[in-house]
Amino acid sequence: MKIEQLQYLLTLADSVNITAASRHLYITPQALSVAIKRMEKDLGVSIITTHDKKIEFTPEGQLLLSSAKIICNEYEHLQNELFLRTCSGESALDTTLSGQVSLYSNFLWRKNILPAVIKKFRIRYPQVQINFFERDVNAIYDYFLNADTQQNAIGFVQVPELEYQKPVSQWLTSSKYKFVTVYKGTYYACIAKDSSLFPNTDEVSVTQILEHPLIIYFYSDTGQHLSEPNNFQVPLITMLQQYGEVNLSMVTSSLEAWSDFIDSGVGIGFVHDIILRLDPWYTENFRILKIEGNLSSTLGYLVFPEHNELCEKFGQNIREYFIRNKLNEPFSLQSHQESSNS
Repeated sequence: MKIEQLQYLLTLADSVNITAASRHLYITPQALSVAIKRMEKDLGVSIITTHDKKIEFTPEGQLLLSSAKIICNEYEHLQNELFLRTCSGESALDTTLSGQVSLYSNFLWRKNILPAVIKKFRIRYPQVQINFFERDVNAIYDYFLNADTQQNAIGFVQVPELEYQKPVSQWLTSSKYKFVTVYKGTYYACIAKDSSLFPNTDEVSVTQILEHPLIIYFYSDTGQHLSEPNNFQVPLITMLQQYGEVNLSMVTSSLEAWSDFIDSGVGIGFVHDIILRLDPWYTENFRILKIEGNLSSTLGYLVFPEHNELCEKFGQNIREYFIRNKLNEPFSLQSHQESSNS
């Protein structure tokens, strides 16, 4: 049994039902249900029952839940202790650094990377207050163009390859902020496990993909309708349009809807390789296909003001996270899948 499974149980215990718990975990209800059933199969007992759409823990589930709380608390304590022991010099516990830093993040950074980075940063610099805001890429860009000179801020974004290669890129040229590149990756196609599309192949071209309906996930906090998104609103669509007309079946800000419609065969989705590295759920639930062509995007962050100790320290934690998780090494889908199955 994995720590992650026990953490699922703790979240489930604090929620009304599986749907509510899955929202807190940023996974689909189906994925959470599968995880619970896998635990029940491994342990040979029933963990939960459902009455009137509400979950209840069985006596065996209550026993497991009590142990899960102890184990997860001890595991977190152990992680913190080991982390501080491995720190040395300026990386060690620092109670002298204080102040506030505001983080503005898109969905990918917030879900897959920042929770672990923020946790380590808080252990290392306990006197620093972090203000966190989830924003879409457009809102982050607008904020940093008009940022208050008194505020320390970092904006976490993805820069599509099309924009990244422009001689005068809106992301890379500004006297107001600095753009720091962290990771350059590429998109993969997602189709249902039982899909008849692209049989006997693990690689497709963008042109082949554009022959089919597409389902695009895009977090938006602007309140605007995404049924007719413009190029700037959805960077992935901007990249796809380099290759031809895009047949949009759906643009959604619901990860659950995105997953359900791909699984139902409504269309093809896309997932960045950084997500495949960090979350095995995607390779477990979809057929993942490599895409021929340049559907790359760069993960990075905007720093304002450019020279700022708090932002530099946080950036150091980000770099350490990528090194510690070997995210700076070349990615191979086949090797990743073999490793996940072993």
